[in-house]
Amino acid sequence: MIKSRAMIKNRQSGFSLIELMIALLLGIVLTGGIISVFLEGRRNFTQDERISRVQENGSFALRLLARELTMNGFMGGVIDLSKIVTVTPGTPPSCQDWLLTPSPIFEIYNQADGNEDAAFACLPTDAAVNTDLVAVKRASDTPLVKIGAWEPGFNSFVGTQYYLRAENGGLGDVEIDTGVAMTADVGSIVNGSSRTDVWEYYARLFYVGEENGYPSLCMRSLQAATGATQRCLVNGVEDVQIQLGLDTDGNGSVDTFESDSTVDLGGTVELDQVLMYRIFVLARSLEEDTSFTAMSRTYQLGDHNYVTPVDRYYRRVFETTVQRNNQVFTAFK
Repeated sequence: MIKSRAMIKNRQSGFSLIELMIALLLGIVLTGGIISVFLEGRRNFTQDERISRVQENGSFALRLLARELTMNGFMGGVIDLSKIVTVTPGTPPSCQDWLLTPSPIFEIYNQADGNEDAAFACLPTDAAVNTDLVAVKRASDTPLVKIGAWEPGFNSFVGTQYYLRAENGGLGDVEIDTGVAMTADVGSIVNGSSRTDVWEYYARLFYVGEENGYPSLCMRSLQAATGATQRCLVNGVEDVQIQLGLDTDGNGSVDTFESDSTVDLGGTVELDQVLMYRIFVLARSLEEDTSFTAMSRTYQLGDHNYVTPVDRYYRRVFETTVQRNNQVFTAFK
């Protein structure tokens, strides 16, 4: 049977204009949904990454300060700091002079305002106001030389490092000297009849400064030949506050946590009452998050309130309490 031209034409007809427009509209809606899901996933990923970075930086800064404070005052077993011989401080004392002087072994400058002790040349001019500066002086946790013999992993002194040299376990002469001087005298230090112990000597000032436009936990440290060097350790740290756990009645337990702004600034505070440190770190994201509402927020770090500017940064307060291990201290500035 021969089909008519009308039947063949009807079979070959495509989509109508309305059908094409509906298909196009559905394609646009589907594509828009896919793009929306992608953008939302990307935004969530970016936000999670920023929050994770804040968590990582804040935790690291807290652990670093906690370790330094628990090690603070350790001088390789030397109890009487007056026995330690160092270079004679200049007039006025320089930053290097101060860092080489074991006493005071520990100082906190509470809520720095740029007007601290003028003789303390180590105080950085870029320290953030109203944050705490912590000066720590200590020996390394492991000796390089023990009773006249190299400890495993050590066989020489570094010229740019300072060292604590103690005779007879600290009962004899004790001095702080450069790696150059130690190298020149290595024959009398490392031999079968020597009773010498040698430890690396660290003197560090931790403060909130700035690096590449970011608030950061920074450090000034002592280095032979170059004096005090400065570098920032953790970006995104906006504030550091430290309180001292005091045993006020002598029963061996902490009765109160105080900052040096709430205790007697005249130097009458007995720091042998200090049993613990409470450390607060405020960390923030490095970039603003547009999903946040721009506003000012208040964060409490012990007895100190940190009020932020109007912005969209993600922030978090980190806190820990650690025990004080070493007992040699002087009064606050």
